[in-house]
Amino acid sequence: MTRTAFTRLRYAPQIVGFGSLLVAIAIFEILIRAGILNRFIVPMPSQIAGAFERVIFEEQIVERFLLTMKECVSAAALLAVFGVSIGTLLYKVDLLRRATETWVAAAAAAPTVLMYPLFLVIFGRSATTIVMMGFVAGLPAVILKTIEGLA
Repeated sequence: MTRTAFTRLRYAPQIVGFGSLLVAIAIFEILIRAGILNRFIVPMPSQIAGAFERVIFEEQIVERFLLTMKECVSAAALLAVFGVSIGTLLYKVDLLRRATETWVAAAAAAPTVLMYPLFLVIFGRSATTIVMMGFVAGLPAVILKTIEGLA
């Protein structure tokens, strides 16, 4: 295959990218086995690949993934209901929008991660805390974009 034919290949970028990844993994494996890289700092790629089975089956990856998806869907549903409703209300009532829109924008810029300890006290160490963190973090953006979209 000539160079011109290879560049016309539809999947040439993906092949080059995947090949580069394989070469980088092989180089790391060789450097670690040769003792150039410390195996206590950088794990060997072959050991990482060998640990996948243990992580998937012993650490309940599927169940944890489903729990995370449930939390994301719950936060998104709350955002859709409350964010769009509040945004619509602020769009319809001009006086209310003028009075609160800058506060909502300020809330969008606030570091909501600092509320995590408070939510731990209120909701405990549960999935509800994660859902509420996602809800509070996304609410100002949904409100502002609803107003903008309706305008």
